[in-house]
Amino acid sequence: MGELFVLVGVAAGAAAIAMIRAHRKHIGRKTHPRSLMQKKAEVADFLRLDALVRQKDSFKDPLLDRSVICSRLGIERHALNQLMKDYAGGLSIPAYINRVRMEQACILLKESPDKSLADIASDVGMSPQNFRIQFKNIFGLTPTEYRQAGEA
Repeated sequence: MGELFVLVGVAAGAAAIAMIRAHRKHIGRKTHPRSLMQKKAEVADFLRLDALVRQKDSFKDPLLDRSVICSRLGIERHALNQLMKDYAGGLSIPAYINRVRMEQACILLKESPDKSLADIASDVGMSPQNFRIQFKNIFGLTPTEYRQAGEA
């Protein structure tokens, strides 16, 4: 009889855990409504982050990473992750920095038609090979194809 209670207890426990997981999945994680002031502060933090990445071409710095950004902004890692989720379309910090690099690369490709792709890659803080791969991943074109499309 004791074995039956153990089996029923195990089954009931597993069923309870499954129900709790299904309920959490259904309602999503608990969220607390943020005040307008909190949202304004978050937007201000994200704008500071964007300015930090773009200022003085700091996106070129290979040492610019999550810890450096957190330190300079005076925010915790989880707060930075939440900012990226809420205001950068869920991009990671490296992906966001690469996006900024690619934006700058597009400008250089259009404004400097005589500049080599290797020089443009260097100007945005990337190796030529990585530059080509990242550019194609983001825009679906190689830098050469992008440049040629702009000339047409």
